[in-house]
Amino acid sequence: MGWAANMFDCREWPGECTLAISGEEDEVVEAQLLHAMQAHGQQDGPDLRKLIRASLKPAPAGA
Repeated sequence: MGWAANMFDCREWPGECTLAISGEEDEVVEAQLLHAMQAHGQQDGPDLRKLIRASLKPAPAGA
């Protein structure tokens, strides 16, 4: 693997969402952005993208 895996875990946020997304940083940001808009009614914008990117963590091995 030539890239560092990142993870966004929706379970760490208030609510009952159980989704965790892992992969390359830009892919995770885009996937979480779509999820936030579709499942949680968020609006796309620079602040949401910054929040998602700032919330990324290294993915556990094998994720």
